Amino acid sequence: MSNQDQENLARARRYIQQHDYSAAKSVLKKMRQNPTAQKWLAQIDQIEQRTSSDDKPCGRVLKAATGCVVLCVGLVILGVLGRAIGILPDTRSTATADTAEREAAQSTNRVIEDMTATILALTPSSTPTNTATATIPFTPSPSFTNNANLQNTLPPT
Repeated sequence: MSNQDQENLARARRYIQQHDYSAAKSVLKKMRQNPTAQKWLAQIDQIEQRTSSDDKPCGRVLKAATGCVVLCVGLVILGVLGRAIGILPDTRSTATADTAEREAAQSTNRVIEDMTATILALTPSSTPTNTATATIPFTPSPSFTNNANLQNTLPPT
């Protein structure tokens, strides 16, 4: 075995120890006549087959997860752009308009209720109401009457 082959095998061994199989294969493929290199190539192929078959379920899960992430990001972008250019309604502004409309209706209802209460309080009612107002008792006094008229109505003495 030549010095060149020994150096190449040593380099391939370092690559294999680092799990860099593609670099090791490229070094070993240059040594077509060396039986050790061919044996190592066969072993690397077996390792890669086992690794690739082990990775298939993980690869599918990774692809599915990546697809979901891309889909979600796409939907978010579509929603933002759709609202920006007016294709999709902006639910926040609709909710704000609904809230403002509801508050205006409630305010109008309060004003109407206050006005109705004021009108009812000022309108005379045919039914007597019990009010707590101070009353001054009326007692007639002679000072309010005319003495001449009073004498005319009295019987003669």
